This record gives sequence, C-alpha cells and structure tokens, in this order.
Amino acid sequence: MKFRVTIHRIVAWWLAAFAFMRIFAGYAHTRDWAENSERWINIHIIFKWAMFLLLLFHITYTFLYTRMSKTIVKQPKKHWLRLLQHITKCLILAFVLLTLISGFSYYNWTRGALPEWLLEKIHTTFDIGLMLLILAHVLIGFKLMLKRKKINVVWVNIFLIVVGMGLLAFYIYLEATPPAH
Repeated sequence: MKFRVTIHRIVAWWLAAFAFMRIFAGYAHTRDWAENSERWINIHIIFKWAMFLLLLFHITYTFLYTRMSKTIVKQPKKHWLRLLQHITKCLILAFVLLTLISGFSYYNWTRGALPEWLLEKIHTTFDIGLMLLILAHVLIGFKLMLKRKKINVVWVNIFLIVVGMGLLAFYIYLEATPPAH
C-alpha cells in the first residue's frame, strides 16, 4: 500500500511539472520567444502526450484507491486544505479535458469536428483557469506534504505564499503580453 501511495505522489509531482512545462512551451510558441518557434510547439506536444499518459494513470489510481474520507466531510473546517485540494482536483480534471480536446485540433484526424476559432478560444480561455487551479493544487499538496513531514513553521507558510504569488504574477505577465500570431 505504501509503495502505491509513493508512486501516486511521484506521478502527481511529475504531472504538475509537465503541466507547467507544457504551458510554458505553449506560451513560448505563441509569443515567439525564440527564432525557431516550431521547436516550442513540438515540445508543447511532447509534454501534452506525456501529461496525457500520466494523467490517465493519476486519474485511474485516484478513483480506484483514494476516497474523500468521511473525516474530511464531517469536519471540513479542520481538514479544509484537503477538501480544497479535492475540489481543485475535480476542476482541474474538467479544465484539462477541455484544453486537451481543443488542443487535439492540431492534428489532421481531429480537424473539422468543431470550428478552428472555437477550439482555439476554448484552448486559450480554459488555459488560464487551468494554470490557476494547478498552481493552487500544487501549493496545497506541497503544504500537506510538509505537514506530513512535521514541518509546520511560519516561514515555510510565508515562503509558499511568496512562491505562489510570484508564480501568479509571472503568469499574469505572460497573459498581459500579446501573442505574436
């Protein structure tokens, strides 16, 4: 059981890392951060498929082996971080499905199912919410991990808030810069 939990947590952290790298590569492509913009779209696609496979494993494991415990439901004030993480998990799943489906418009075999402009609008609009949800989910997970390891000091909480705000500010900056295409 402990081994499965460890694997699940490792996959979760890799999933978060791939999500951030995928989003970064998408912005690098649309903002032309390098001369060869096509390289960034290829990196974005590689991370999309890696994320897709990890997400399938993560979702399968989560639904088969984890349940929202009765303790969380009965005492939501005491376990509000865990409850918030469950809520963000469900919202992330919905947003990921929307961005993945709309992102598949890149391939010839999915073109024509919906208008291109609608798929692009879905992909870019839900990407904003997805990034914010992933950021919240990862920071909550990090806080819970530190709690499990009995690390609960004020400066760690301040550090997590500063990192979260820094990443949020960076993301707002990315959104504020206009796309190149």
